[in-house]
Amino acid sequence: MTLTRDQAIVRVREILRASAPSGRTHRWKDLAAQLGEPLTSMSASERIGFLVEVDSPLWDTKAVLSVLLRDESSPLSCLPDVLARLGVGGAEGLSADSPALRAWANQERERAIALYAKPPRAAPRRQPVTSPARALTAEQWREVGASIRRVQRLKPKQDRIKGRDSTAEERRQVRELLNRVEKRMSVLGGAFKAGKQTRRTLRVARVWLTLAAPGAPIPANRSPLEAQALRMSTAELVAELHGIATALAATKAKFW
Repeated sequence: MTLTRDQAIVRVREILRASAPSGRTHRWKDLAAQLGEPLTSMSASERIGFLVEVDSPLWDTKAVLSVLLRDESSPLSCLPDVLARLGVGGAEGLSADSPALRAWANQERERAIALYAKPPRAAPRRQPVTSPARALTAEQWREVGASIRRVQRLKPKQDRIKGRDSTAEERRQVRELLNRVEKRMSVLGGAFKAGKQTRRTLRVARVWLTLAAPGAPIPANRSPLEAQALRMSTAELVAELHGIATALAATKAKFW
């Protein structure tokens, strides 16, 4: 049976959680051969988005399941991008074979072994992939702040709009994810009680798509919703929409 994308996400999540207590890893190509479509036809960028959904929402009480996947003997080549999209600090700019990433992946696998054991065991908090830079002194922070303010005064306002830095592919991803969430909410009807934050995220996403479009005019007098949309990056918006999609999937599982 050919799996839908949502079914494939759930199935991969189940497989990885089942193998987590033993620390067993899976080659991506073996997993794709086992499950078939849509895994076998995924592009590199589609695989990143898929794994972000497998691991979303990412809480401290969960482990990054993507560390249980590998190419051959190395972590997945796309793992740094997946971690960056999930909000794990210190992954940007690293390669999959960097010593720092390998060491972090080993630590996260140990967390997975503990967290998914039956019964679960205590595990340390997830650490960033690489350590943050040395803390600045108060005087250095003041100098940094002054420099940022000087640059911002010189740059056009449009340059500071995060949505304007998004690619056509990222805008398509946000649009498709928003449509998927709204469709699921329509199907579930009253079974899903959307909270205030959920409703606001959906409104922000619609405004973000409008303002992030190339050539779209940016209002001089912005509403609070427009101001929030202009501050949000693609990764932040995608993470929030993924969280809503996961909650919808959990609600659907209760009724179907």
